[in-house]
Amino acid sequence: MNTIVTLSVIAILTLFLGAFNKKKILIPVVLVGLLASAGFIISDWGNESSYFGDMMITDNFTNAFSMVMIFSTVLVFLLGYQYYRTSERTLEDVFGITLFSLIGAIVMVTAGNLAMFFIGLEIMSIALYVLAGSNKISKAGNEAAMKYFLMGSFASAFLLFGIALLYGASGSLFHKDIYDYALNAGETLPLMYKAGVILMVIGMAFKIAVAPFHFWAPDVYEGSPTFITTFMVSVVKVAGFAAFFRLAQTVFPSAVDVWVNTIAILAAASIIIGNFTAVYQKDMKRMLAYSSISHTGYVLLAIVAFNEYSAKALLLYSIAYVLANIAAFAVLIVLRQNGGNSEYESLNGFWTKSKVLSVGMTLAMLSLTGIPPLVGFIAKYTVFVSAIESGWLWLVLIAVLGSMVSIFYYFRPFINIWFKSCENEGKIVVLPSLVIVVVIAVLLLIVIPVFTNFFVSYSI
Repeated sequence: MNTIVTLSVIAILTLFLGAFNKKKILIPVVLVGLLASAGFIISDWGNESSYFGDMMITDNFTNAFSMVMIFSTVLVFLLGYQYYRTSERTLEDVFGITLFSLIGAIVMVTAGNLAMFFIGLEIMSIALYVLAGSNKISKAGNEAAMKYFLMGSFASAFLLFGIALLYGASGSLFHKDIYDYALNAGETLPLMYKAGVILMVIGMAFKIAVAPFHFWAPDVYEGSPTFITTFMVSVVKVAGFAAFFRLAQTVFPSAVDVWVNTIAILAAASIIIGNFTAVYQKDMKRMLAYSSISHTGYVLLAIVAFNEYSAKALLLYSIAYVLANIAAFAVLIVLRQNGGNSEYESLNGFWTKSKVLSVGMTLAMLSLTGIPPLVGFIAKYTVFVSAIESGWLWLVLIAVLGSMVSIFYYFRPFINIWFKSCENEGKIVVLPSLVIVVVIAVLLLIVIPVFTNFFVSYSI
C-alpha cells in the first residue's frame, strides 16, 4: 500500500513541477520516487497483508511482479533522457500519466476484488490511450491512440459484462467468495457463471493482445512514441500477464474445465500467428509487436499448466521478456534520434557506430529466440517443462516449432548489424543513461541463468 501512495505522490509532484517549469529535475524526481516505492516492496517481502476489507491483497506474488514493473519503469525513464533530449515541449504530463498508468497496473495485480481489478485496469488503460497520442502532431500517433481507445473500450465491455455475470451467479465480487461458490457448486455451475468466465477470458485476451484479438497491437506499437511503446511492451505486458494469472489462480480454479481449453487454443493461435506474421515485417517495431503476440502465447502455457511451477515460470519469463525488449527498444530510440527509422536497413553496419549497443541488440534478439545460455532460453525451458508436467505436450510442440520460426526474424537484426555495410557513416549521439540501460539489461540476461535454481526456489 505504501508503494501505491508513494507513486501517487510522485505522480502529482511531477505535474506540479511542470507548472513551475522544472523540466530538468523531472526524471530525477521520478527515479527517486520509483526507488523509494521499490524499497517499500522489499520491506514487505514475506508478509501477506490485505487492505480495504480484502479488496487489495499483497503477498510475494504481487510483490515480485510489482518489483518487476517498477524496475522496468526505472529503465524506461532512463531511456527518456535520450528520447526527449531535443524536445522543447514540457514533459510533466507524459511522465505523470506514465506513473499513473504504473499505479493502475499495480492495483490491478494486487486486487482481491473484481471491482478493484477493473478500476486498476481502467486507470492503466485510460492513461495509455492518452500516452499513445501524446505526440499530437503525429498522424500515426493519433491513429494509434484512436485504435487503442476503441479496441480497449471494446475489451473493457467484455470484461465488465463477464464481471457482472460472475456477480449475478455468485453474489460477490471478491475473488475468494467466487472461488468458494464455484467449488461448492461443483458440476452444477450455472451457465451464467460459465459465460462470465469466458467473457472475462476474451476481455483479457484483448488487453494482452492474444490472437485472434491482437489486430490493434502492431498499429498501436508502431504509431505510438517509441518511449511509450517501450513502456507498453514491458510494464503493461507484465501487468496483463500477472493479472490474468491471478484471476486463473484465485477466481477460476474451481471451474478449470470451463476455460483451460479455451486458453490453450488461444495460446496456440498466438504462437502460430505471431511468429509467422513477424517473418514478413520490414519494420522492427511491427516485428516486435508480432513477437510480443507470440510471447504472449508462450506465457499462456504457464497459465494452462496450472501447477506449482506455473507462478515461478511466469515470473522468470516476464523478466526475460522485459529485459530483452527494453534493450531492443533502446537501440530503436537511438536510430530514430539520429535520423534513421525502425526498418532493418537502419541497422546496417551499426557495429561501426556503437559496439555496446550492437552487442545489446544482438543478445536481446538471441534471448527472445531462446538461445542458451541466456535467460530467454531458461525462461522458455521452465515454461515448457511446467506445461509438459500438466500434460500439454501438443501445445509445447507447437511452441517449440514457433520458436524455430522466430529464428528467421530475430536473426535479421543480427545479420544487418554485423554482416552488412553501413550506408550512413555519420556519428550517432548516445547518452550515458541509455548505455547504462542496455548494459544493465545485457548483464541480467547473462547473469540470471547462473542463479536460476535460487530464483526458482525462493522468488515466490
